[in-house]
Amino acid sequence: MRIAFTALFLGFCLPFLYSQALNDLTEVSADHQQLQGTNVYMAPPEGFEHSETMKGFKSPDYPNAMIMLVEVPGPYAQVSAGFSQTDMMKARGMELLSKEAVMVGGLTGVLLKLEQEAMGMVYRKHILVYGNEQTTTLINAVFLKEKEELDPLFEASIRSTFVQTDLKIDPREALPYAVDESLGKLQFISVMGNGMLFNRDKKTPTQSEDKASLIVDRSFAKVDVPNKGVWTMMRLDKLPDPMEPLEEPGLEEVELAGLKGYSIYGQNKKDQDEEVYLIALFPEEGGYFIMIGSYHKDFPQARADVQAVINSFRLKE
Repeated sequence: MRIAFTALFLGFCLPFLYSQALNDLTEVSADHQQLQGTNVYMAPPEGFEHSETMKGFKSPDYPNAMIMLVEVPGPYAQVSAGFSQTDMMKARGMELLSKEAVMVGGLTGVLLKLEQEAMGMVYRKHILVYGNEQTTTLINAVFLKEKEELDPLFEASIRSTFVQTDLKIDPREALPYAVDESLGKLQFISVMGNGMLFNRDKKTPTQSEDKASLIVDRSFAKVDVPNKGVWTMMRLDKLPDPMEPLEEPGLEEVELAGLKGYSIYGQNKKDQDEEVYLIALFPEEGGYFIMIGSYHKDFPQARADVQAVINSFRLKE
């Protein structure tokens, strides 16, 4: 599970003496829309509609703008911790413009405004982070800084966030795919972005003896991947811990749920007891699905269990 957290988020902690409610809403308005698979409602900016590839909103008029919700199975104090570390933020091209302590649905949170330079472009971001000791939710409204007209619209949308705490939800409902974790005696932990996390004991990181864990994820964008085999090898190399491919069986072509792709085994260069099995599938319309199983190399059953869950992968109709 450490791979998932390291790959997607920094840890951070923001101490505040006083927090006020994000808004004064007691119920949703006619403009609010539920983010599928969550208990969160937001009023999106005009022209922005539900995205097919993430929990959030996009608009064809603003291809570089989006509002995206991600849930993290970790305590707010830990998950939310790096935005106060200005040196780390600057190293990632971030500049904090403002921060405001807020309460969201009775949960502690913070609303941030920052800018980040990436690939020669400057992005403006309004980020709402809130949670408790078990889970944290991040809502990121991002757009090109030059599109100044979106700044007040995105801030207003973020501030419209309403959490219906008594709503029973299925966090897997919005995902376009499914797996059966029972086939490998794994347990579902949470949905994180477009991905799902599994392990033996639902602890992060897992404390099971065989260290069996699995991440199943889908890309947010339908990008074209020209050399899919090379791309799969590169993804193994880009995992947070340095991985080297095992010579046997090497890179192999695979097909699951009617999707073609590649698989490869790797070994952790720092901790040689850890092995990973990575498989990437590529839909014809673009983008990819990626599954990364990790386990202790001395437990062949763990490898078999991870593969059994992966082999159950299917697309929802």
